[in-house]
Amino acid sequence: MGLDEDRAVVRKIRTLLKTHPKGLIITEIAQRLKVNRNSAAKYLEILLFTGQVEVRQIGMAKVYSASQRVSLSGLLQFAQEQILVVDDTGRIIQANDRLLRFWKVTREDLLGETLDRTDVVPLRGLAPFNPGDNAEAERREIAFEHDGRTVQCRLSLIPTVFEDGGNGTTLIFEDVTAEREYERQLADSEERYRAVVEDQTEMIARHRPDGTITFANRAWIRFFGGEEIGGQVDPVFREILPGADGKEPDTPRKNQITQSVLQVRNVQGEERWVEGTHRALRGPNGEIVEYQSVMRDVTEAHERQRELLVKEAAIAASIDGMAIVGADERVEYANRSFATIFGYSAPSEIVGREYFRLAHGDLPTAQVFSEIKNALERDGRWAGEVRCLRRDGRPFTAQISASTVLDGSGAFLCVLLSIVDVTERRQTEEALKRSHENLQETIEFMPDATFIVNRERHVIAWNRSMEKMTGINREEVMGSRDYRRAFTVFGGSFPVLVDLIDLSSEELARAYQGVRRFGEVLYFETWVPSLHGGRGGYLWGKASLLADHDGTLIGAIQTLRDITDWKRAEEAYRKALSRDSTIRRAREQEDTPVNQE
Repeated sequence: MGLDEDRAVVRKIRTLLKTHPKGLIITEIAQRLKVNRNSAAKYLEILLFTGQVEVRQIGMAKVYSASQRVSLSGLLQFAQEQILVVDDTGRIIQANDRLLRFWKVTREDLLGETLDRTDVVPLRGLAPFNPGDNAEAERREIAFEHDGRTVQCRLSLIPTVFEDGGNGTTLIFEDVTAEREYERQLADSEERYRAVVEDQTEMIARHRPDGTITFANRAWIRFFGGEEIGGQVDPVFREILPGADGKEPDTPRKNQITQSVLQVRNVQGEERWVEGTHRALRGPNGEIVEYQSVMRDVTEAHERQRELLVKEAAIAASIDGMAIVGADERVEYANRSFATIFGYSAPSEIVGREYFRLAHGDLPTAQVFSEIKNALERDGRWAGEVRCLRRDGRPFTAQISASTVLDGSGAFLCVLLSIVDVTERRQTEEALKRSHENLQETIEFMPDATFIVNRERHVIAWNRSMEKMTGINREEVMGSRDYRRAFTVFGGSFPVLVDLIDLSSEELARAYQGVRRFGEVLYFETWVPSLHGGRGGYLWGKASLLADHDGTLIGAIQTLRDITDWKRAEEAYRKALSRDSTIRRAREQEDTPVNQE
């Protein structure tokens, strides 16, 4: 068989073994290539000697497979790393150009030297593989100083078989300095990031799609509690995150963000409001691998917002007119009552208008508005009663309060206007005043001593006859509850009937004999020794409740009358009747004939 035929058979054997990575025995190779067994064995020995095939002993059989060792020529030709080849004694037999350039040595200076004697620092102390060790490739990390900097290298040691059948070691140096520096910077960056996250006042946590927490900062732990976060489930995530039930959301996005405001319980069991942003973190194939939640406690802000909404609703529903005027003197807000008071059907008809135009061209009202503006600039507030005009020109009386609102730094924010239509109130007060004057005038000229107390027992009327009888002037008791002092002049012989009017008949009978009740009216009369300068006299009085037209109790009235003259006349009349009766009986006896014996 010629040389070309031998090479062809060798190629066929290599190709056959590559398609059978588990290996074949000599008989299987001979049968498949249709050569005799001895020839197949000869070619296999050549391939084994050159390192192109490997053999394993399995029982009595030798199993041949394609060699997994790297071709030295291909390694040196295409590798980007620094490569050095040594034989089994540690003598350098090959080095690529990249290594020579890096260490600034020539090939002639390097080849033939042993590892221990070379000037290449990282080679010292390295030992090649022994031929019979059946060793496998290994990798290690080394560091050395070169040109004033520290170089980080990944060193690979690969068992090598040469074409002549000899064994050696290929050393591959991969410069990983930049990679290690990047890793260090990444670690520093991660540490800084973690430190920043830990120092945040916001509560930050990460968790898997099943809710198990993988990270939580100190703020989160302080709020929700727990020293060890491993295995805990985020207490809010199932309520706020789409897909948290294990199903994908309907419209998944690359960086899905969910925002929430909800009520939770903290570690102390308090109900708090938290606001959060939650981001879905996806893997390369698009599946959600983690959620990141950033939350903050907004309880105070939520409560303030709630109070603001309540106040806003209260202002909107208030029967008092409320308006806010901006720095440009235009109405920024007005509730419905404010609009109605000035004759508008809706607040939108006022908002945006200059507030002094509410005078509707009335000069006196415009002058008052000007006074309000000056007072606000000077004092920050104004209050008073103003005659105003409605949109249709009808006048009304308004009670206006205006105040300037400033922010925390003292800067102007707005003017708050409050207005109440007091037209009917003033008309009612005027009518009541006239009624009171009429009542006072009527009581004033009553001949009997009379006084009136309101429901709170304050004196609201005290006529001249009362002054004359008690010696206490109206000014001393009007508006006070000191009317009992007037009864001290009677020496305790006459009760204050307005104080007894609420007692039952049984209580009156037990405590105040002589006081009689007829319906809701009390009566009492007695001899008062202090009357008429100590000469004594009879005093009569009555008291009754006062109610309005709806039957509501509004006060009580008591009247006192000196009935001494009437009592004396009555006594004289009785005496006269008695004397006449005596005379009549005497005359009747004189006119009766005497029986004669």
